[in-house]
Amino acid sequence: MRCRYLRALVVSLVLFAGCGQQQKTPPLFRLLTPDQTGVRFANTITTTDSENVQTDVYVYNGAGVAIGDIDNDGAIDIVVANNDGPVRLLRNQIGQRRHWLTVKLESEKVNRFAIGARVTVIRPGNDKLVRRVHTDSSYLSAHDVRVHFGLGDQPEIEAVQVSWPDGSKERFASVKCDRIVTLRQGSGKLP
Repeated sequence: MRCRYLRALVVSLVLFAGCGQQQKTPPLFRLLTPDQTGVRFANTITTTDSENVQTDVYVYNGAGVAIGDIDNDGAIDIVVANNDGPVRLLRNQIGQRRHWLTVKLESEKVNRFAIGARVTVIRPGNDKLVRRVHTDSSYLSAHDVRVHFGLGDQPEIEAVQVSWPDGSKERFASVKCDRIVTLRQGSGKLP
């Protein structure tokens, strides 16, 4: 089931894309084909063939980018809002080749989505992976509030430690990879 906030994100980007003046200024960047870049994202909005390869040659002037896992498959997808064109959904359909973990935080003390929290994945024999919970980073866009960790070929997770926005810390053991987990403030152990 898709999360409500991801739906709201896509709807807001669709509405935003219809705003503003239509301008035909030359773009700063142009889209390259997968043959030129090796990129495996596919444009799923304007396609005419079964391979989901972009076939239009018009280049749009991008205004904002939102990043998140739209289809909850562990692969990061991209939504691009354009000043003078349709919203683009670049769905990552590369398939599950590596291990991953997506963490959604819930807090009732400071802010519901724990914006500003720091999430650390502790793995045996590896460096710690650290992410900050945020939705900012792009012009008039909001990223997925969940944090994503790419784990590579090593699926072992010793624990997930959360530094909540109010300064408290908790440790969550027995977290499995290749899934989306929800961690609630007050349900973990002190580190």
